[in-house]
Amino acid sequence: MEILNNAQFNEFAEACGNRYLALQLFSEAVRKLESQYAECRIPESKFLTWVLTGQAPYSESKLEYRRYMNSKSSEIDNILCQILDKRISDKVTLYYKRSVRNRHLTLCEDDKLSQPELDKINILLRMIWYNFTA
Repeated sequence: MEILNNAQFNEFAEACGNRYLALQLFSEAVRKLESQYAECRIPESKFLTWVLTGQAPYSESKLEYRRYMNSKSSEIDNILCQILDKRISDKVTLYYKRSVRNRHLTLCEDDKLSQPELDKINILLRMIWYNFTA
């Protein structure tokens, strides 16, 4: 396990006086952060680094964005599960995330797609944007 070779963890283990106790406390701290930020879908490796360094891997605004996107994703998935073309549903998801990040609706203008595909993507984007964002 690479965490056991980390200098910061070694300092923590020395302060505890017992590596097993240090690992147990470290694991508890990681689990506590995971439950606190479960709705943000943060990878476990980021939590490990967060506990080890004491610095959040994301800014507060980025955490809010991740929390918002996770709350909306199930609602959006309900609409997109009816779309058979995976490329179209992926583009809708991509452009919806861009729209949220830009704070205004960003329509797809991909030259590689046909006009009917573009129309379908943009109609779905408008439906999702005006139903779930407004």
